[in-house]
Amino acid sequence: MQGRKAKPISAIEAEGNKGRYTKEELERRRNAEIKPPNDNVECPKWLKGEARKEWNRISEELFDLGLLTNIDVGALAICCDAYGKYVQASRKIKATEMLIEHSNTAKKTNLIINPLIQITAKYADIYKKYMTEFGLSPSARARLAVANKDGEDEDDDSDLD
Repeated sequence: MQGRKAKPISAIEAEGNKGRYTKEELERRRNAEIKPPNDNVECPKWLKGEARKEWNRISEELFDLGLLTNIDVGALAICCDAYGKYVQASRKIKATEMLIEHSNTAKKTNLIINPLIQITAKYADIYKKYMTEFGLSPSARARLAVANKDGEDEDDDSDLD
């Protein structure tokens, strides 16, 4: 059985140190944490069309926030590729119908749900998972904002002492 996912120290602090690490533990983890370089972040050549547009849309902002490093390029590329395939499948659904006719082995025709709907759901799920990993879903941002606000309140109270 797997344990909880390890969190970077910045995420622990942004959430308000709910694990109640001591200052020494936080500092030790901060010093031990890997800080990958971000000097070679480029869109992979194999990303095309809508996937490349999505990369261009979000990569600069992720980079500016310090959330995109050299080793994150693959994860962001998968995220953008899933987005591109989602858009492609969605366009094909618009050109067809939600229900399509299907002939079974007995040569009987039935109405079935368009398989492209399952494909869009699959790629939407992949996209959502990767966006969450980068902290880009609305709920991920809200968690950080609430935790950050709680942290700011504590700092403001310390000024009154």
